[in-house]
Amino acid sequence: QLENGVGMWRRFHDDFLEELFVPRRIWLPRRMDVVTGTLAAPLMARMMAEVHARYPQVRVTVHAIRNDFFGGNVSVAGLVTGTDIVAQCKGRLQSRTLCVPDVMLRAERDMFLDSMTLPQLEHQLGVRVKVIPSGGAETLRAVLGVK
Repeated sequence: QLENGVGMWRRFHDDFLEELFVPRRIWLPRRMDVVTGTLAAPLMARMMAEVHARYPQVRVTVHAIRNDFFGGNVSVAGLVTGTDIVAQCKGRLQSRTLCVPDVMLRAERDMFLDSMTLPQLEHQLGVRVKVIPSGGAETLRAVLGVK
């Protein structure tokens, strides 16, 4: 099980960095917040620091969401709820856009495991919520706003 997790993170990391070095121009400043579970937060923070180093006009703040809904020992992004995001991010976001990994949503991609919908999350935090894919290259393209 651990080996699968390590391999998954290695693939995310490698795909992200490979995509990061694809030549492109990013003209407009971009600022956003990203939420993830506590397990993935250190890797995401490192990856977003790499983005900022390559594209100084892009700033992404990573928020590690502690899973109070299911218990503090749960650290994966796939079990983070809207309730926990609101409780831990309200008044702390650095931008007007909050990116949520698609793995946090139910299979229908319209709500969290606690039945909070994306519009409810937007309303409670006063920001636009953008669902981003969870693969390395796809995450980077979503952050940069490129195809």
